[in-house]
Amino acid sequence: MALFRQMQLEGIAPDRRMFVALGNAAAAARDLEQGRVIHRCAQESGYCRDSQLATAILNMYGKCGDIRSARVVFDAIAAPGVVAWTALISARSESREISPGSSEGAIHLFRSMQLQGVAPNAVTFLAALSNCNDLRLGIWIHSLYDDSRSRTGIELEEIDVVVGTALVAMYGRVGSLSSASSVFLVMPEKNTVTWNTMIAAYAQNGHHKEALGVYWRMLLDGQHRPSKVTFLGVFQACQSPQFLVHGRSIHSQSTEKGLSHDTAVATTIVSMYGKCGNLDGAREVFAGIQNRDSACWTAMIGACADNGDSASSVMLFRKMEHEGNPVRKVTLVALLNACAADSSFLEVGRALHKRVVVLGAISDTLVANALLSMYGKSGKLKQAWEIFLAISSSVAWDSSAMLVTWNTLIAAFAVHSDPASTLELFQMMLLEGIGADGRTFMGMLDGCTHTGRVEQGCYYFGLMRDHWIVPEKEHYGCLADLLGRAGWLLEAEEFIKKMPASVVDDFKWMSLLGACKMHGDVSRAERAAKQAVQLNSRNSAAAYVALSSVYVANSTKLHRP
Repeated sequence: MALFRQMQLEGIAPDRRMFVALGNAAAAARDLEQGRVIHRCAQESGYCRDSQLATAILNMYGKCGDIRSARVVFDAIAAPGVVAWTALISARSESREISPGSSEGAIHLFRSMQLQGVAPNAVTFLAALSNCNDLRLGIWIHSLYDDSRSRTGIELEEIDVVVGTALVAMYGRVGSLSSASSVFLVMPEKNTVTWNTMIAAYAQNGHHKEALGVYWRMLLDGQHRPSKVTFLGVFQACQSPQFLVHGRSIHSQSTEKGLSHDTAVATTIVSMYGKCGNLDGAREVFAGIQNRDSACWTAMIGACADNGDSASSVMLFRKMEHEGNPVRKVTLVALLNACAADSSFLEVGRALHKRVVVLGAISDTLVANALLSMYGKSGKLKQAWEIFLAISSSVAWDSSAMLVTWNTLIAAFAVHSDPASTLELFQMMLLEGIGADGRTFMGMLDGCTHTGRVEQGCYYFGLMRDHWIVPEKEHYGCLADLLGRAGWLLEAEEFIKKMPASVVDDFKWMSLLGACKMHGDVSRAERAAKQAVQLNSRNSAAAYVALSSVYVANSTKLHRP
């Protein structure tokens, strides 16, 4: 670029090849102003009819986010080839943040390219796959890629690795993990990015066990060392108490590789320990972070909120602001969740609500739903309803976001209102065209557990099958707990016995054991303890301690059916 300025000062006109190089340099530097100067000079020199130069200028506009100028340059090319088409598709990809909806535009361009009879190359497929968020479209692009390879005989391993990794990423984004895994397994060669992508695909879709399995296989494979991105993905997979042992082990591994002090990695570790219920571990890691940013503070605030320490969440938030860290929307969500967890902090939540309005963050999906959740859990149904109305009147909300909103509102009414109102809301949701999911019913079942409404809980559980929703562990556990707490011990025991093998575990029987203590049913408690030990012998001590407490509580009055 400096040479170009010098040539301008000396009145020397660049040739075609120099203009191509200058266009590529402006693209690499994301220098739109200088790129426009180069484009204008090329036009004045009469070189813009050259397809190679036009493509370079098109690419420059795309890299700089000026999609309109890129389209004008593309339309001026007499017979655009694969390179020009690819540059335009990539331009739409580059402008995703600047031009909402450009993801769909990139796929539309890819389809238009097919209609024009221009065969895509590997780079085209990469651009299309990176913009694909629909399973059917993804399968179509995948089939085109396979056809392209069979026609041209492309067997280069590096192309297989790059496009294969893009396919894994695409299938992961759309939730087709079986397809992602199939592509991953047949790839002849994998690099670190490929392994990271497969780990992230599983982790982001909640398949934590599978994500950890890929990580351990990566280590056993021995050809690629875990990177910073690897640890970011695998720590996300450890965010559940059952995977705490794995999380601690991987934490040690990241420390050995000198990555645990990286702010981004350490932030993920804080979040992992918080989600696993190890608040002391989260605090220890947080205390060791030298350069704390907003994400780091937010993770610690969230960890305290997740573990019922709302007071610490509020204190950390104030300290975060005092140290000059910017408050982001995700921080507000974490703090609102802390206020939702403890009704004594409702006034703090109200103050946050005013701040959210001032900041203009009320239109954000996560923030608005966090406000709704806070008022709902506090039993402030009027305010929750007002937030809901504000959300539902916004045209910017999609159906998936509205489902979260409806679920939050229904869960609040299930706990703090009457069954008729809850069912009415449920019917209203369906009439709005929002289909229920497992969380919808979990909220209603949980509400019945809090209020002891057994008949209503059984009705909701049966209603799930009418909506083609298969009950999961949590639904079975919630109904079993509801039956036991209400003293329906025979029904609870029979319900647990009839559960599918995939969902029954020692926790269900331990729940019944606790209910037996509450209602003085010793013989049933003995059977529950026996079943719990059979399912998990490692937890036998807890079962026997619980059974002993039943004996003590009912030492003067044994109840046998």
